[in-house]
Amino acid sequence: AASDVYKRQNDNNNYNASNYYDGTVYDSAETQSKIMTRSFIIVLAALLVTAISASLVLVSKSIEEMVFSGFTAWLVLEFAVVMGSSFAIAKRKTVLAAVLFAAYSVINGLTLSVIFYAYDFGSIQEVFLLCAGMFAGMAVIGATTRINLTKMGSILMMALWGVILVTLANIFFIHSSGIDLFMDYVGVAIFVGLTAYDTQKMKKLASSGEMSDMNIIALYCGMELYLDFINLFLRLLSIFGKQKN
Repeated sequence: AASDVYKRQNDNNNYNASNYYDGTVYDSAETQSKIMTRSFIIVLAALLVTAISASLVLVSKSIEEMVFSGFTAWLVLEFAVVMGSSFAIAKRKTVLAAVLFAAYSVINGLTLSVIFYAYDFGSIQEVFLLCAGMFAGMAVIGATTRINLTKMGSILMMALWGVILVTLANIFFIHSSGIDLFMDYVGVAIFVGLTAYDTQKMKKLASSGEMSDMNIIALYCGMELYLDFINLFLRLLSIFGKQKN
């Protein structure tokens, strides 16, 4: 998935402070509170935009036809937009990054609308609530634990690459439903861990006291956590979702 690849590529920098800071000193506690609040607002807003976008496919035949007639093109566009947003964040172009991330949230909703045709709606709601609970719990752990999760994050990102490669091999060569299911369970473990890791990463960035732009950091962290949520939700849905007959 585009989001899987983005997570691996975007974490290569391992939240190097020099990408985001200019050395200006701010009040650490105040900055931390503002950034963490803004980041979670961004996550909630992006999820809402994605949900609305997916719903539009269900209620509009013209949008449905537009999406499914060129589904591969939409996936390519989705990947390009999220990469562009990542590049804009690295260059600290806040407005461009925000626009591209908003566009990604919309396109992601359009492509994710396929789940409504594959799974029972009640089942989707149940899995979403389960995902929200797990995400919130791991975010709290990430924000409160005194254990340094940096090494765990690096291991999880390597594991994510392994999942991507095995999944692709299974799709094109092996065709094993058992491997698919196992990769889903591994994926759940990875994104549960990454939620805690990215939350702690956000806290460290926010408390560094050297932020050049609170908005770009909040956007960066919000995007990371949004992708954690989406990937965790899709893995859980693949495991627990009730498919339509």
